[in-house]
Amino acid sequence: MGHMKFDNNDTQFIKAAFKGNKAIKTAIVEKPTPWTQDKMVELSQAWVDAMGGRFHGDESCGCEQQNYALHLDYT
Repeated sequence: MGHMKFDNNDTQFIKAAFKGNKAIKTAIVEKPTPWTQDKMVELSQAWVDAMGGRFHGDESCGCEQQNYALHLDYT
């Protein structure tokens, strides 16, 4: 839940996401999200509680490096 609440005291990506300006100070938000960070935290906590209050998975948490190739053909 630390990630959802305060990005574990690291770069505040979630806070920036809810501003809707992509963390660009001069960006203009055309249509703010109807969601709030508080609502996201509330729903995230409900999910954690539904999972018995513990993480189900391994330490990698699905964060393994993936190798993809992309081919674009502009014709």
